[in-house]
Amino acid sequence: MSGIAAIFNRDGRPAESRMIKAMLDAIHHRGPDREGVWIEGAVALGQRMLHATPEAVAEQQPWSDEGRRYRLVFDGRIDNGVDLQLQLSAAGVETRINTDAELILRSYQCWGEEFAAKLTGDFAVLIWDSQSQTLIGVRDRSGVKPFYYYQDGKRFACGSELHQLFHCGAPCQPNEGTIGEYLADQPCTADQTLYRSIQQLLPAHLLIVRRKGLVTRPYYDLTPTAIIRHSNDDEYANHFLSIFKEAVYCRMRAVGPVAADLSGGIDSSSIVSIAQILQDQETARCDGFESFSEVFPGLSCDESEYIKAVAARSRVALNFRPPTPANEIDLAAQVRQFRDFPTYPNFASGLDFRRLQRRKGARVSLTGEGGDEWFSGSMEDNADLLCSLRILSLIRQIRIDSHQSSTRLMHHFSPGHLLIKTAVVPLLPRVVRQFVRRRARARVPYVEWINPDFARRIDLYARLIAEPPLSHVKGIGRQSIYDAFHNGSISIVLGMIDHADARLGLDARHPFFDQRLIEFAFALPNDQLRRDGFERYIVRNAMRGILPEIVRTRVTKGSFNQPILASVEHNSAFIRFDRLEIAERGWVNAAKLKSAFEALMASYRNGDGNYGFPVWMAIATEIWHRVVFGSGKFER
Repeated sequence: MSGIAAIFNRDGRPAESRMIKAMLDAIHHRGPDREGVWIEGAVALGQRMLHATPEAVAEQQPWSDEGRRYRLVFDGRIDNGVDLQLQLSAAGVETRINTDAELILRSYQCWGEEFAAKLTGDFAVLIWDSQSQTLIGVRDRSGVKPFYYYQDGKRFACGSELHQLFHCGAPCQPNEGTIGEYLADQPCTADQTLYRSIQQLLPAHLLIVRRKGLVTRPYYDLTPTAIIRHSNDDEYANHFLSIFKEAVYCRMRAVGPVAADLSGGIDSSSIVSIAQILQDQETARCDGFESFSEVFPGLSCDESEYIKAVAARSRVALNFRPPTPANEIDLAAQVRQFRDFPTYPNFASGLDFRRLQRRKGARVSLTGEGGDEWFSGSMEDNADLLCSLRILSLIRQIRIDSHQSSTRLMHHFSPGHLLIKTAVVPLLPRVVRQFVRRRARARVPYVEWINPDFARRIDLYARLIAEPPLSHVKGIGRQSIYDAFHNGSISIVLGMIDHADARLGLDARHPFFDQRLIEFAFALPNDQLRRDGFERYIVRNAMRGILPEIVRTRVTKGSFNQPILASVEHNSAFIRFDRLEIAERGWVNAAKLKSAFEALMASYRNGDGNYGFPVWMAIATEIWHRVVFGSGKFER
């Protein structure tokens, strides 16, 4: 985790040093180890460095080639460095010190705009080509590393965090479309932000800026025809395990010790167990490894039993911390500093153990994010069973899904309902499917306190049901993974995690978002993802003998609604529902929001704990608006 910044005055005016310096000062927390600035004519590049890999210690950015035609800054990590060196050498391109920055720049020298497809890892890259007067920007395939930009007719500017761009003249105007998505608890448009003037480069996209204008284009997509076939489950499991070990290994290249989240679920437990094996074998490239867990003594969401079982089996060092109290998490202070939406409470509740990770010397933190998206499978793969006329298998799976639907979906579906929803509707043509959704919905697909006139004005319903571009993917199960890969909500959540950890000087790394693992999951048969009532079937199979059975075979999942409800209760005291600025804007109905809040709090105090995220999102939106556009004052 580092920070980048760039200015390109497309009208030819000289770039101002004070402006690029202000952009870098705004992200000091991302790179406390070193600052680098390069200015020439209309262009300025800057970087704040966090030494998160051993190679980065010897690196000075902006990085330049010998002829000084190219300048590069980047945030991230390249995982296929050895392979890149071989390819570059075969093409006659030699490297000097083999840092990630040099490998990226040499790749651009060798392959031009096609270089991005050669890179594996998590990265946001900027390259200035002085000969062609072109600025190239690239974001990694999954959107792990953030990339914000602003342009008008005269200037282009970009950076790692959106508030940097206000130092370059970006207008501070609300983007009502994105605000509507947040209020609906469904942020999903990844190339937009809360501000009309500031955009994000989409994952797996390339950005090209010249004096005449700007274009973006994808440089990568999942291969629709990719299929993996093995003769038995063990071969699938061994194939997964080899890729998974590599994904963890790449992310343990670090300066100092590596920390890892351990929740007791399948995903984080698998990562911690494999990381500890690598550490025991002395193949991990770090100076130590420990796990960190958030525990909730006395509450139903407490996972201590599973966490202790994993620690005992793997012999990993274990650190327990209770959740950070809601009254120690200041949403308004976050907004004042970053001008962005505040951190979700289920991320912010881990603030104390993140601080402990940093105090123990860790600069890298492994998370279990991504297992749900790629290896859980989808109930909609029931449609594939129907297509192949595997009726008995379909009936059996529908019964299992109906039994488990209350756990997965927070409410129960009957077998008949699930048959229509998961086996029939997915097979309908897209136009028909959207028509059915509009006609059949019993209520609007967003919270009832959103003002209907506002929802119509921004066409909120269309934003929420938007589907990715049509592909040639065969099979509903595979289509669900393809859709997830293109779903903007994933990039938004990853950005939220990056934002939260960057404030503490931590580089969050997610093994399950490894490009090779995603491609592997996409090419698997459905029954390697879901079978016999188990999600992550292949992961469970691969982790046999590595995970304790109590964890490997569990089908429950802890609900972390507690920090959300606590945050709703605490932060509601700072606002008055009869003076909501977002109601004055016409975005919400204050009376309905207040009624929903009171019902939620009654449930909370009675111990029922209904789902509280939608109400929290509305309260957080009000706090964001007050800080950025309103009075900035809060009641108590």
